[in-house]
Amino acid sequence: MDERATATKPQEAGVVAAAVYQGGRKIADIEIDEAGDWAKREDHVVWIGLHEPSRALLERVGRQFGLHQLAIEDAVKAHQFPKLEEYEHGIFIAARTAQLVDGHIDFGETHLFVGVGYVVSVRHGASSSYAQVRERCEARAERLSEGEDFIVYAILDFIVDNYFPVLDAINDEVENIEDHVITTTMGRVEIEQLYTMRRDLLHLRNAVTPLADGDVPIIVEKGGAALLALSR
Repeated sequence: MDERATATKPQEAGVVAAAVYQGGRKIADIEIDEAGDWAKREDHVVWIGLHEPSRALLERVGRQFGLHQLAIEDAVKAHQFPKLEEYEHGIFIAARTAQLVDGHIDFGETHLFVGVGYVVSVRHGASSSYAQVRERCEARAERLSEGEDFIVYAILDFIVDNYFPVLDAINDEVENIEDHVITTTMGRVEIEQLYTMRRDLLHLRNAVTPLADGDVPIIVEKGGAALLALSR
């Protein structure tokens, strides 16, 4: 394997990006089937981004890093509550994502597999691409040199940041309905809108609670402690 940075390779279906970093700098774009060898190198970190991958692709990634089968099953099903689980050779984080689409909230999921020398993100459903997260991290080599912890923090922080436009839009919609109620009698359409917003807000609360209000650093700190124990 060549240590020199290479040109971006065309990725297979389901793979958004796959690269290896050393000292906070990108060394090369890599193939899935060589990721495990790169991750074993001292001071190297493999960062793979997947979008709605097939089971076969997740199984291949799992073989590269020795991912636990239960965590792979969770990532395939993509109907998980926000959580962090520790396994013998790594940790698994499930987080909910949200976007406002046509006046209602669409929810998605992001799953993170994290271990010594690797981070794998798996996106399902409504969520913004993490390409800009990768770009920001690559522009901050000093922070990216912190390795897996910083990558996980950057992704979770991005997820939380994307909750706020959704909340702002809902707040605006509530104010519009309130203004309408003041000037006229509430009709069936307005009542249905309120019930829809109530349902969406309950779902959003369940998504936000584990990550917001300072929990992102706690999750990363807990995950970092697990990684430190694994590396010993």
